[in-house]
Amino acid sequence: PGAVHIPLGEVEQRAEELSRETDIYLICHSGRRSELAAQKLKEKGFHQLVNIVPGMNSWTGAIEK
Repeated sequence: PGAVHIPLGEVEQRAEELSRETDIYLICHSGRRSELAAQKLKEKGFHQLVNIVPGMNSWTGAIEK
């Protein structure tokens, strides 16, 4: 709940939707695209970034659709 979905191709354009004051958790299927997103955000001055590895392909809990 409360997650913001930003596809990798939109990260640079939509970065200002995110807070620089709190941790940002990035997740994708395997952790590769979320690492690329973290690199792009770091270039834009974000520093509280956490890449969730291995990603959703290993998630066993419930998900919302």
